[in-house]
Amino acid sequence: MIVERIDRRVLAAVRFVDAASGMAVTQPLRVSAPRSRWLRNRSGLYVLAELDSLAALADAFVHPAPQDTPAPLDLEVEVRDAAGRYLDRRFTLRVPRPATAQEPLPADSLFQPVTVAMYPAPASAVGYNWAVLRVSAVRSADPGQGIGGVVLRVVASADQRQLAVGVSDTRGEALVAVPGVPITTWGGNGGQVTATETGVTVEAVHDPAAGGLPDPEAVLANGAATRKSRDVNLRAGRTEKLSFDF
Repeated sequence: MIVERIDRRVLAAVRFVDAASGMAVTQPLRVSAPRSRWLRNRSGLYVLAELDSLAALADAFVHPAPQDTPAPLDLEVEVRDAAGRYLDRRFTLRVPRPATAQEPLPADSLFQPVTVAMYPAPASAVGYNWAVLRVSAVRSADPGQGIGGVVLRVVASADQRQLAVGVSDTRGEALVAVPGVPITTWGGNGGQVTATETGVTVEAVHDPAAGGLPDPEAVLANGAATRKSRDVNLRAGRTEKLSFDF
């Protein structure tokens, strides 16, 4: 018997997590990018095994010298959930990633998986005692026409902490789950000892140039996007309904 050893370098690894809970997404997803090949390993990571423009790099096990390393490029990656639990999305992956193995690993190390959030579809289940927002995004000129790809950001009024993010589907409907809202909290002014509600600001961000398959983080970072906000009080185990017109 002849044993042949084949060594190949992978170009990146991606870990998908549930945007609400932060837990790893264990169900299979369809990950794709132009002229590339992806593999799902036993740890649930999605590995970029081949990319035509970096073929020589993938075939070389030893990391090349800096002067021989190809220039970084931004790869547009699409993620789809056939089960419909999560909304389809895209994200940008910069490759090649530096093969830096010294601890602690830098964020852009090849040995550090990239974490990408998956946002729940409106029909997804929510946890017990979670505060929930059901949000509609519609066009002012046509109230019956929903807007997909609107990003909803929930920020605590007290300290401006980001509590949750959600995205509207193609019908303009969004589920934003906010776990961790306490059942009771210490009250503020007015002599009230405890409070059962948490004040938040819900920001809706719409970027018409984002297309039908949004990159939610890019939409939030776009200073030219249209932004609207509403204040609301959340309560554990309760659902609030909001609507934004654009």
